[in-house]
Amino acid sequence: MAREGGCAHRVGQPVRQLEDRGLGAIVCCLRFCAHRAIVGASNRACNPGKMDYREAMGQFTDRYWTSSDGLKLHYRDYPARSAAGEGRPPVICLPGLTRNARDFEDLAEHLSQQWRVLCPEMRGRGDSEYASDSASYNPLQYVQDVSALLQQAEIGRFVAIGTSLGGLMTIIV
Repeated sequence: MAREGGCAHRVGQPVRQLEDRGLGAIVCCLRFCAHRAIVGASNRACNPGKMDYREAMGQFTDRYWTSSDGLKLHYRDYPARSAAGEGRPPVICLPGLTRNARDFEDLAEHLSQQWRVLCPEMRGRGDSEYASDSASYNPLQYVQDVSALLQQAEIGRFVAIGTSLGGLMTIIV
């Protein structure tokens, strides 16, 4: 296993080809950064700065958008920390069914070195408001909510990353 740019590579050529397009960091981290609950807090393959939780907290801004049915929904906005992020579409990280924006903390911290990263929390999760209508908790409504975020943030192009339900949402969006 070789290390390049702070990420561990097991298959070098395909990742290097994607790095030429600016997507290598995303592919690298998706392939080799498991969730902390699986590998423990010591996994730093995609966190070359070895920044701890307290330091990382200052790297995003809590923001809100309004759903079509009036709910105040939360997302974390990690701005690109380098000029390389200029002109690149933002990365949208969509969590699984019972998860929230904190699931993407390490990935967002890493990607925000060169990309703007948005980590929304779906209705009823994290710091987002709960809907009184239980029928509104469904994938199509979540996609409508994300579409409202994209519209309100004036985002036309983006890179989507999703886990579990979030992965299904990326197909629908």
